[in-house]
Amino acid sequence: MELYRRLYDVLNTGKKAALVTITNSSKKEVVGGKILVDDSGIIKVGEMSREVFKVAKELAQEVFAKNTPFSLEKRVCDGLDVEFFVETIAPAPKAILFGGGHVSFAVAEMLNRVGFSITIVDDRSEFASKERFPFADKILCCSFQEAIQSLEIDGNTYVIIMTRGHLHDYECLAGVLNSEAKYIGMIGSRRKVKLLKERLNKEGFTEERISSIYAPIGLDIGAETPEEIAISIVAELIAIRRGKFKKEPEVMSDDR
Repeated sequence: MELYRRLYDVLNTGKKAALVTITNSSKKEVVGGKILVDDSGIIKVGEMSREVFKVAKELAQEVFAKNTPFSLEKRVCDGLDVEFFVETIAPAPKAILFGGGHVSFAVAEMLNRVGFSITIVDDRSEFASKERFPFADKILCCSFQEAIQSLEIDGNTYVIIMTRGHLHDYECLAGVLNSEAKYIGMIGSRRKVKLLKERLNKEGFTEERISSIYAPIGLDIGAETPEEIAISIVAELIAIRRGKFKKEPEVMSDDR
């Protein structure tokens, strides 16, 4: 029960843990054994030798680095082969979308399908409603500045900025840029992005923070329709979530 209580705490407090389960072994009595590793320490459930426990702890640290589940069969010692399943346990990643237009709808719908918690922010009631976004976990119909002040943006948060006509893009960008967000992306042409970055620089934001912005947003797949653009954006977020994407910080000067 202690293991499940700890799992509940992980999911409700924003923590992250590694869970290692023995799925097969030449020594059948160890099958089903588990260890949970988090900030509070290690919990062990089931029969597990010192050698198996040592390997399980090492695999728990490995999954933190990989950030993706994996299975591994390993000879722990003479006569003992063990198959481990290693996974991270963490709250759903949070996506905050500033703007509730057509592209935002397509992005939010797709992110919901791949396990993101969705927050929609728009100052227009017809674009910030449960009728339009039935799958959203939170909808804020207020000014973007008010929303930024009320939102909790942490290292598990992905911010996507696509306000109508780009009218509030800078306001949103400046409001979240010094947050702990894992991802801050903004839709727009390279020329517009360059101008906004120059403005941020004049306003005193550091080059490090400015270069962390993902803009233009999404993977370059030649997307044109809202649905195609959504695919490019969601693919980028998945790659970042799974540790498969390395950003090249640069400011482009040409238009697109």
